[in-house]
Amino acid sequence: MVNIRISNYVIYVNINNNTEVLLIHGYTGAYCTVSIDEATFLKSMKNVNDHNHESGNLFSAKLLDKLKVDGFLTDLTEYEEEALFSKIVNNIHKKKMQKQLSYVVIPSYDCNFNCSYCFQKKMRTVNAVSYLKKRISKDSVDNIFKAMDQLEKLHNIKNTEKKRNISFYGGEPLLAKNKEIVEYIIKKSFEICKPVFSAISNGSELEHYEQMLSPKMLNNIQITLDGIFDINNQRRLHNDLESKNTFNKIVKNIQLALDKEVNINIRINIDKRNIEKLSDLAEYIVKQKWNTYKNFHVTIAPVYNYNDSLNQSEYFTSGELSNQLSIMRQNLQSLCKFKMQEEQYFEKFDEIFSHNKLLTPLFKYNFCSAPTSMYAFDAHNNVYTCLEKVGKVEQAIGNIDKNGYLEINNERLASWNSRTVISNTVCKKCSYALFCGGGCANKAEELNGTMFSNHCDDFKTLFNNNVAQVFLQKNQKVEIKGKVSV
Repeated sequence: MVNIRISNYVIYVNINNNTEVLLIHGYTGAYCTVSIDEATFLKSMKNVNDHNHESGNLFSAKLLDKLKVDGFLTDLTEYEEEALFSKIVNNIHKKKMQKQLSYVVIPSYDCNFNCSYCFQKKMRTVNAVSYLKKRISKDSVDNIFKAMDQLEKLHNIKNTEKKRNISFYGGEPLLAKNKEIVEYIIKKSFEICKPVFSAISNGSELEHYEQMLSPKMLNNIQITLDGIFDINNQRRLHNDLESKNTFNKIVKNIQLALDKEVNINIRINIDKRNIEKLSDLAEYIVKQKWNTYKNFHVTIAPVYNYNDSLNQSEYFTSGELSNQLSIMRQNLQSLCKFKMQEEQYFEKFDEIFSHNKLLTPLFKYNFCSAPTSMYAFDAHNNVYTCLEKVGKVEQAIGNIDKNGYLEINNERLASWNSRTVISNTVCKKCSYALFCGGGCANKAEELNGTMFSNHCDDFKTLFNNNVAQVFLQKNQKVEIKGKVSV
């Protein structure tokens, strides 16, 4: 007799005041609702054949058949099921390795701010001044475009239309002193490709780029505000002590960019020291009428402790922050559009549930594009894959020589390329893996000493709370969907 057991990759999401459970399968993408009693029985079941007399009282033959078809019940051993999961991930991985690349240009590591939680803080020492302030040259820019051609060939990408996503990063990339080289990069890009530009900026000197702010040039800019007035000024400090009021300067430039039809994404870095003032920022945004602009967006992010001297108790996990925001939104409508990036991901479940489709399009075999499709170039001709590794020469995956040839550290690049949800034993066995992506590789390394480890960041709480909310908004029973092919 074939042994039938509950799959190791089933997610249980409590709904309807814990009277029902939404079952989600972690690699087939199927889902269905069952009663709390049925879910409890499934969790305890080791072998369906041993409990036929019990399960018959709970499950109809039709439901049992569907549970088997869609992977909730399986005749695979634990070893065989893990091998199947690995096969699915590897198939996705091969396809994703050949998708369009994204490029990041770092004009310099120089910055006019000194934020307490900045992960680049260790770079900013007296001995590093010359390294930080070196600006990228025009010759280096020309060679970067040659390196892009090599990288696209390496990834077997036939970029016949030369479409390229190019982002500016730092330090602070949009300093006034970087204007000439940024302008050169934009002009050069239009000569040889079809570029789409973006930038991550503190927004303090954006007025110097007014002529470049447009839907066809610098069209997507992320700017950080951590609160209004003194809250922001205390957390996002200017190096010049006489320039204490960073808030007023930033909001003036946000307005400038919005009026230029530039997409502005306000990033709010939240910890336990400023979350209570988040409502004040929400009310300020409404007062400024920024929320009426189609090109205005807000993203909330938890602050991570990169500084050993900071008190870890002052910080949220993603799950904790999501819970706190849910409570706050109940009392203030203007906070409803303030979403964490992870919460924005869960909004995609809405369409899936509405159209009764599989969840497979939302699978992530990696947390971000760093291990597969992103490359960052700095003023020292070094190339990186992760924005949180830039400036650390020992972490560079390559260097561009004076003739524009990219010499790649094959071992280091291969290491990044092999980081997926099956490259560590915890994620490989986790039912949430293809929704979580294994967590941030850099944070995993910071915590565990290797990027080939997991960084859960309380993802289970984040997932269950958000999926339950989206699902219940549809107020419908969802039929089990068909099995994904591998």
